[in-house]
Amino acid sequence: MEGKEFSLHGQELRFHAERLLADLGLRSFMTRSVIGELHDLVFARWPRLRLVRHYTPDLPGVFHDQIGWLSFEVTGLDRLLWVRSVQWASWNGDVRLDLAQKLTRYAAPDKAAIIGGDLNAIWPDCPGHDEFEPDWLAMPPHKRTHKTLPPGLRPDKAQKVLVSDRRATQILHEVKFVNAGCLAGDMTPTLNHHIDNGQGARIDHLVFSPWLAPAIIPESYRVRCDELSEQASNHRRVSVRLDLGRLG
Repeated sequence: MEGKEFSLHGQELRFHAERLLADLGLRSFMTRSVIGELHDLVFARWPRLRLVRHYTPDLPGVFHDQIGWLSFEVTGLDRLLWVRSVQWASWNGDVRLDLAQKLTRYAAPDKAAIIGGDLNAIWPDCPGHDEFEPDWLAMPPHKRTHKTLPPGLRPDKAQKVLVSDRRATQILHEVKFVNAGCLAGDMTPTLNHHIDNGQGARIDHLVFSPWLAPAIIPESYRVRCDELSEQASNHRRVSVRLDLGRLG
């Protein structure tokens, strides 16, 4: 999840949330952002998930594609579970593409990995369903270019047709990460309806490595379109359940 402003003066908010969730056995782990105050936060249920490593940017020897990852020992799993909360750049598709490339190693055949958060990008269309494509012209000019293809990559000769920039999510799709919403066939937008003149799309995702994906229970996938979600954030809560018994 996004730990907005949960740094020096926001620690109280983070640990207050942890206290509220204490009865569920949830503990928080935060990776400080290197591009602002949108930190990456993971809540994990202790002791079923037992932290082994947390790669933070301040640690010497941490590689660029390790930053933010946590590995856990998990009851019922024969290997480490790798977890990554993400908050991709809203302002530039090239930055998102770079961030996607740093995740691809976790799609390796032996990896149990989960990526969750705000990718600020629509997933590629899948057989049997298409993602909601916003009407970018319905937005004011200053908001049209952050999530669309830049000049030079647009599909028309005049370079005036605005379409969503899906290059970063296409990378994840091509290395065989599995999107829980696609598996469920649920294309519900994850931005609340009043955001972006009603043109908010499905940009918050739960993505699983190929090895772990069979554990997804598709019918449990939910995008919470309720009053609490409206009040808590401009994004809706997204969840899915796993059954490790399905891994055989």
